[in-house]
Amino acid sequence: FKISDGIKNSSKNRVDLFHYSQITRKEKPFVQGFYILHEGLIGVIDENLKEETYDKIKDKNQKYQGSKGWVGITDKYWLTAIVPQQKQAFNAEFTFNNSYKANYILTTPSSVNPGQTTSSSAQLFIGAKEVEVIDGYAKTAEINKFDLAIDWGWFYFFTKPLFFIIDYFFKWCGNFGVAIII
Repeated sequence: FKISDGIKNSSKNRVDLFHYSQITRKEKPFVQGFYILHEGLIGVIDENLKEETYDKIKDKNQKYQGSKGWVGITDKYWLTAIVPQQKQAFNAEFTFNNSYKANYILTTPSSVNPGQTTSSSAQLFIGAKEVEVIDGYAKTAEINKFDLAIDWGWFYFFTKPLFFIIDYFFKWCGNFGVAIII
């Protein structure tokens, strides 16, 4: 989704506004606890993947600064992510205060003079972590490293291309077992 906020300044003074977006999860879900699968708060700030588990974020909030990327909350199969306007500096934060939160605020305000209007937008992704879907949004919406929402593990450079090979053979023969053997 693309979400746009608009405002008209009806006052007699200039107003400076900072775009802010947040995702909240009320309760900690059942977590697999499998060391090769990340479940919790996730994001890419500039070129760096940031992952925090539900338990670790209870102990210490995490703050980041960047100019491209996204933040979200992920489970084994699902992701909710917010994406600020790219190439705009922002401060991101993973917090816990009775609920889990991933948020960002743009660091440059939108100044609105009396009688003028302005708008700001962000992108919101809510859905399954399917490779074609995630890669499609990464490309069409130009979301920096959005494919890292899928936990490819430490050997990303190997596992993601291997997935495409197995997927190709699966689509060809219709059976994952046979695709793996091929």
